[in-house]
Amino acid sequence: MKILGYGAALVVILSAAYADITAREAHQYMHATQTVCGDVKQVTVTNKAVFINFDAAYPNQSFYGVVWQRDVDAAGGVYALRALHGKNVCITGQLQLYKQIPNIHIDDGAQIEVRKKR
Repeated sequence: MKILGYGAALVVILSAAYADITAREAHQYMHATQTVCGDVKQVTVTNKAVFINFDAAYPNQSFYGVVWQRDVDAAGGVYALRALHGKNVCITGQLQLYKQIPNIHIDDGAQIEVRKKR
C-alpha cells in the first residue's frame, strides 16, 4: 500500500512540475523548462530579433519570447510571429532573465502554441 501511495504522490509532483504557468508567474521558475501562457500585447520586429511581449507592451511586459533573426524562419516566419499579437499564446522553453524580465528563446515553431481565449 505504501508503494501505491508513493506512486500517486510522484504523479502529483510530476504533473505539477509540467503545468502551464502564467506570464506573471514566470519569474518564479528561472532556468527551468516551462510552458508560459498569456495574452500577447505587442510583437516587435527589429533587425536583430522578434520580441513577443506578454501582458503589456515594452517596457512593461511581464514576460517575453525572443526569436533571434537567424531563427525567424524556423519559428514560422515574420508574418506568423506578427500574427500572434492579440492572441492567447503559450511558449515552451528554458526560462532566462534579462534586465529583470523573464524570457524564453524561441528557435523552433513547435515551441509556440496559440490557444483560444477563455
